[in-house]
Amino acid sequence: MNDKALISQYQNINNKFDKQLIFRLGSEAGFFSEYNNMVFAIIYCLDNAIKFTLSSNNSNFSKIGWQEYFNEFCTEVYDEFHFESNYRLHHKPSIVKRIKNKFKKYSSSTYLTQDLWGKFHSSTFEKLNFNIKELQIHGSLLNASQRIIGITWSYNNTIKKQIDSIIDTLSLPKKYASLHIRMGDKYKETKITDPEHYVEKLTQYTDTKDIFVATDDYSVIITLQEKFPLYQFNSLTEPQAKGYDQQEFTKLNELKKYSELVLLFASIEILAQSTNLVCTYTSNIGMYLAMRRGLQYTHDVNGRNWAIW
Repeated sequence: MNDKALISQYQNINNKFDKQLIFRLGSEAGFFSEYNNMVFAIIYCLDNAIKFTLSSNNSNFSKIGWQEYFNEFCTEVYDEFHFESNYRLHHKPSIVKRIKNKFKKYSSSTYLTQDLWGKFHSSTFEKLNFNIKELQIHGSLLNASQRIIGITWSYNNTIKKQIDSIIDTLSLPKKYASLHIRMGDKYKETKITDPEHYVEKLTQYTDTKDIFVATDDYSVIITLQEKFPLYQFNSLTEPQAKGYDQQEFTKLNELKKYSELVLLFASIEILAQSTNLVCTYTSNIGMYLAMRRGLQYTHDVNGRNWAIW
């Protein structure tokens, strides 16, 4: 089944369900945290006969929303209610009451993100197996996620051309390995691993010395060049990059957000096409890449198992 046929098949299945989830994308977290959880929500909906509907305009990554970067794959709604009151998590009772009063105009068979969040963002859901034969989904959440990425991760023509143009500037060899090294505000969630450990981990799987490095902190590139002078490190990270911070990204104007995301997506495509990748599954980008690539050639720097983060 080719990509267009797969998307069409998904839409046919999705649109036949009576119950509905309106999923808010871009409410509060980084793009890949938002996207990964959207993938899990889609799988949950398929498994429970719920129509998945998207709300993404006026999000923290784009005023236009999903279709500024990607092709449409499902119905979207644009009611301002959703970017005011359709949250990820449960909030204090007074906020929940206000949301319920506003939500009365919707059918009782419609769910908001927070209604189902605990169902698909959980260790219980992570351990399930899925059998959705119409989409050739058979197996674990990781396997199902790879299929859903194939349905949803499709750049629109404008973005694809820009990404291809950026990638061409690097003149990468046909075979190369890659590292994704997250710095920035990640220390708030987990201990950050020293950059040299990523290269040391990579040597367990390949002897190539052509390495693409995606990182949010240019000092990582300098460190690697100093410690491994025989390696050729390529990167799209700009010299002024000093670590990603989601709160600072949210404050950027639309043009700057756009340029940063296109550059990020170009790095994602390079990482995705590498022979071997070392990352951390505690980063949502690492988590996504494992879902997209599978685990055979995608490795956690600390040997962790893939899990919902």
